[in-house]
Amino acid sequence: MNPATSREFAERRDCILNRTLLLDETNKNKIGNKRPSVYLRQMVESGAVDSREEMEELMRAHFISRAGLDCLFRDDFDGFIAEREKTLKEYMLTMV
Repeated sequence: MNPATSREFAERRDCILNRTLLLDETNKNKIGNKRPSVYLRQMVESGAVDSREEMEELMRAHFISRAGLDCLFRDDFDGFIAEREKTLKEYMLTMV
């Protein structure tokens, strides 16, 4: 994400809304310090996912909505955090 364009990056980059379980190999070798727009496009280009629909399905398993994924493709941290919070709250309400 781009800290220069985010109002919340410094305060929220380590919050639970910006965390997901990944294999160490994925985190270190494929993501690293790359912006989401870069590593997501690399996933598509490398064939790790075959389509936008497959990418959306993969992200849903991490509680990332279509709108949240769109934010990631735009490196929109603030939008992503807002969408992820919304998605997690909606999920938790179904559990009550």
